[in-house]
Amino acid sequence: MKLTMRTEFLAAGVITALCLTVGSIADAQTLAPPVQRPAQGLFDRGGTSDHSLDLSVAVLGGYDDNLASAENNRGFDTQTQMGGSYNALTTNMAFSKKFSHGEFRLSEGSTLRYYPTLNDIVSAQHTATAGGVLQFAHTAVTMSQTFGYVPFFGFVSVPRLFDAGVAELPPAIPDQVTVKRVERFFSSSVGVTQKIGGRTSLSLSASLRNNDFVHESTAQSNEDVGGRLSRNLTRDLSLVLGYTYQQSTFRQPTAASPIARLHNVDMGVDYNHALGRTRRTTIGFTTGSAAVQGVSQATEYRLTGNARLNREIGRTWHFTAAYYRGAGFVDGLQQPFFSDSMAVNLGGTVNRRVQLSFDGGYSTGQMGFPASSSQSDNYNGSARTTVALSRRATISGEYFFYHYRFGQATALPAGVPTRLDRQGVRLVFNLWLPLIR
Repeated sequence: MKLTMRTEFLAAGVITALCLTVGSIADAQTLAPPVQRPAQGLFDRGGTSDHSLDLSVAVLGGYDDNLASAENNRGFDTQTQMGGSYNALTTNMAFSKKFSHGEFRLSEGSTLRYYPTLNDIVSAQHTATAGGVLQFAHTAVTMSQTFGYVPFFGFVSVPRLFDAGVAELPPAIPDQVTVKRVERFFSSSVGVTQKIGGRTSLSLSASLRNNDFVHESTAQSNEDVGGRLSRNLTRDLSLVLGYTYQQSTFRQPTAASPIARLHNVDMGVDYNHALGRTRRTTIGFTTGSAAVQGVSQATEYRLTGNARLNREIGRTWHFTAAYYRGAGFVDGLQQPFFSDSMAVNLGGTVNRRVQLSFDGGYSTGQMGFPASSSQSDNYNGSARTTVALSRRATISGEYFFYHYRFGQATALPAGVPTRLDRQGVRLVFNLWLPLIR
């Protein structure tokens, strides 16, 4: 029976609504994010070489109505926040090498921000990452290592919409800057996936992240290790059984180091299905549960889950929506954070030279226990227009807004406000230089 576009969206909505009541796991069991459709015509990134070296440069000027977040380490007052202009220079170097059984990538990114209205304050952010994939007949191995220096603290709790790829740099946080808080970090991760027969696969993973907050003499380490067994029942439906253990230790110079733990249990299903004869609409969801143990050693049990809807529109447009319910750790916060969140993206090219993108996200949840004293909400959005000037240069204009709020009793780091609102605009010139192709 043929499905019209309207029927496809109706079916997707019904299934998504059903899966929201079931829940899924955040870290141990997540849907594979779709790959974002290419911006055809904006950059000519063709080439068949097995290795490449690219340099990207972005120069921007903007206005932010909350520049005080970039200046204050302590005593932030939302009543005295002020706006003003700023400038930034961002560079990104990326190297890629393909070989017979895999791929290796290396990336480095730096951002320099200048605030003329804040006594000529200059801030710099640096991140570097290396990663690789080894692929054999029935075994795949992924590895990554990241180092970073970040001068700001930002709070984001909405799900990721698109696949980050191998050794891709973590996103910068200029739109979610809450307070100046210098952080140095490194993270390592490794994963192994083994196919067992034609319908069963086993995945094992482990990661470690260490954060050092320079001006506070505090540090934090997050560790997780787990495994997951998946059995395909049909092309779209799989039974899963897995477990992931996560632990966060917040080290302080004058007090005992509190430890928070998460036990993520996968005992449910993975579902991914393409609707209609054209298969332009896909839906998916996973199910699971979590036991959350805060620094007070109290334990709560939650149903967790995520769901995804992806719709290809025409040849170059797409719409993606994701829902996530689960628990995790946020750098710089001692307690685990549990949230219900969603994110959406609509984007595509108007013609070969103009691209539009609209993003939005919302999250509500709690940090630690009891829930009544630590509720929070967080939402953000942006709209962007990009125009290709040539095969290697674009100019874009963007508007963004961001909000978060925590309950007054929430134990936040010193200087971090319980509420923040900001919005701004910026104009960005991007240049892409393929050094080796």
